[in-house]
Amino acid sequence: MPRDDDKRWQHSDHAELFRAARDAAGLPPTVTLYSLRHSIIAEWLTAGLDVPTVSKIAGTGLAMIERHHAKFIEARAIDKLAQVAAGSPCTA
Repeated sequence: MPRDDDKRWQHSDHAELFRAARDAAGLPPTVTLYSLRHSIIAEWLTAGLDVPTVSKIAGTGLAMIERHHAKFIEARAIDKLAQVAAGSPCTA
Protein backbone atom coordinates (compact mmCIF):
# COMPACT_ATOMS: atom_id res chain seq x y z
CA MET A 1 0.00 0.00 0.00
CA PRO A 2 1.62 3.29 -1.03
CA ARG A 3 1.78 6.40 1.10
CA ASP A 4 -0.77 9.17 0.58
CA ASP A 5 1.62 10.79 -1.93
CA ASP A 6 1.83 7.46 -3.88
CA LYS A 7 5.49 6.94 -2.95
CA ARG A 8 6.81 3.73 -1.41
CA TRP A 9 7.16 3.57 2.35
CA GLN A 10 10.69 3.91 3.68
CA HIS A 11 11.87 2.79 7.13
CA SER A 12 12.07 6.36 8.37
CA ASP A 13 8.45 7.02 7.30
CA HIS A 14 6.98 4.71 9.91
CA ALA A 15 9.60 4.64 12.68
CA GLU A 16 8.11 7.51 14.69
CA LEU A 17 4.55 6.30 14.13
CA PHE A 18 5.49 2.83 15.37
CA ARG A 19 7.34 4.17 18.42
CA ALA A 20 4.31 6.27 19.36
CA ALA A 21 1.94 3.30 18.95
CA ARG A 22 4.27 0.94 20.85
CA ASP A 23 4.60 3.41 23.72
CA ALA A 24 0.84 4.06 23.81
CA ALA A 25 0.27 0.30 24.03
CA GLY A 26 2.68 0.08 26.97
CA LEU A 27 5.06 -2.26 25.16
CA PRO A 28 8.76 -2.21 26.08
CA PRO A 29 11.19 -0.30 23.85
CA THR A 30 12.73 -3.59 22.72
CA VAL A 31 9.56 -4.43 20.74
CA THR A 32 10.04 -3.79 17.03
CA LEU A 33 7.85 -4.14 13.96
CA TYR A 34 9.93 -7.18 13.03
CA SER A 35 9.37 -8.84 16.42
CA LEU A 36 5.62 -8.24 16.16
CA ARG A 37 5.61 -9.70 12.65
CA HIS A 38 7.45 -12.79 13.87
CA SER A 39 5.03 -13.11 16.79
CA ILE A 40 1.87 -12.93 14.69
CA ILE A 41 3.22 -15.46 12.17
CA ALA A 42 4.00 -17.81 15.07
CA GLU A 43 0.50 -17.24 16.50
CA TRP A 44 -1.17 -18.01 13.16
CA LEU A 45 0.85 -21.20 12.70
CA THR A 46 0.26 -22.35 16.28
CA ALA A 47 -3.46 -21.71 15.86
CA GLY A 48 -3.44 -24.08 12.88
CA LEU A 49 -3.53 -21.69 9.94
CA ASP A 50 -1.90 -23.46 7.01
CA VAL A 51 1.53 -22.36 5.79
CA PRO A 52 0.42 -21.21 2.29
CA THR A 53 -2.23 -18.94 3.81
CA VAL A 54 0.21 -17.52 6.36
CA SER A 55 2.69 -16.95 3.55
CA LYS A 56 0.14 -14.99 1.53
CA ILE A 57 -1.08 -12.89 4.45
CA ALA A 58 2.45 -12.09 5.62
CA GLY A 59 3.78 -11.45 2.13
CA THR A 60 6.60 -13.92 2.73
CA GLY A 61 7.63 -16.94 0.68
CA LEU A 62 6.80 -20.47 1.79
CA ALA A 63 10.47 -21.35 2.16
CA MET A 64 11.08 -18.37 4.44
CA ILE A 65 8.09 -19.26 6.64
CA GLU A 66 9.25 -22.87 6.85
CA ARG A 67 12.87 -21.90 7.55
CA HIS A 68 12.19 -19.39 10.31
CA HIS A 69 9.01 -20.77 11.86
CA ALA A 70 9.44 -24.54 11.51
CA LYS A 71 9.23 -25.14 15.26
CA PHE A 72 5.67 -23.75 15.30
CA ILE A 73 4.66 -25.87 12.30
CA GLU A 74 6.17 -28.96 13.95
CA ALA A 75 4.53 -28.19 17.31
CA ARG A 76 1.11 -27.99 15.64
CA ALA A 77 1.71 -31.30 13.85
CA ILE A 78 2.68 -32.95 17.14
CA ASP A 79 -0.49 -31.58 18.76
CA LYS A 80 -2.58 -33.08 15.96
CA LEU A 81 -0.89 -36.47 16.35
CA ALA A 82 -1.47 -36.39 20.10
CA GLN A 83 -5.17 -35.67 19.52
CA VAL A 84 -5.46 -38.62 17.15
CA ALA A 85 -3.57 -40.91 19.54
CA ALA A 86 -5.89 -39.89 22.37
CA GLY A 87 -8.92 -40.66 20.24
CA SER A 88 -9.99 -37.03 20.06
CA PRO A 89 -11.20 -35.51 16.83
CA CYS A 90 -8.36 -33.73 15.09
CA THR A 91 -9.03 -29.98 14.85
CA ALA A 92 -7.32 -27.59 12.44
